Amino acid sequence: MNVDKYIEELDSPMKEIVMKLRRIVTEFSKGLKEELKWRVPTYSHNKNICSIMAHR
Repeated sequence: MNVDKYIEELDSPMKEIVMKLRRIVTEFSKGLKEELKWRVPTYSHNKNICSIMAHR
């Protein structure tokens, strides 16, 4: 699974919230590596910076 698939499988409104958070992280922190770790989108640069975990 990749980050796009993770987001695709979320229900509303979590899907829209995660999409907005992803856009913020990737637009303002260019150069971060995006990957799934612990089954959630995680952003790193030499070490983990943040993760986006959707919870009910």
